[in-house]
Amino acid sequence: MHIMKNEKGNNPSHYSQNVLDEFDVLISKKLGEAQEEFNSLSSRLNELNENSSSNLLTDGADAVAMDELNMLMTRQRVLIENLSNALVRVRNKTYGVCHETGELIPVERLRAVPHTTLSVAAKNRRVA
Repeated sequence: MHIMKNEKGNNPSHYSQNVLDEFDVLISKKLGEAQEEFNSLSSRLNELNENSSSNLLTDGADAVAMDELNMLMTRQRVLIENLSNALVRVRNKTYGVCHETGELIPVERLRAVPHTTLSVAAKNRRVA
């Protein structure tokens, strides 16, 4: 793992450019996938709106399907925003720093949840 030491030479303050480049590629890929999924959900919702019939039974099922699609689209929109923000942090070299502790988030966690801003310990403290 390539990390950069802070001015005093002790705790690392940020990841090396090689690590940041790795995450730029990873996050960009995930962002593209998330945007494709959002577009797909949006298309399905539009089709459902266009094809909904006047039959009351169908309308009820269509309404449930529309609600589910809207919920999924909201989740995708949040994911896209979080990934976009992570990409900004990568490019300004602040990526991977826990917002609560100021310490580097382990690369393994960042690979699992690339848009995270909290270490596992900080996340657990919030949940508790």
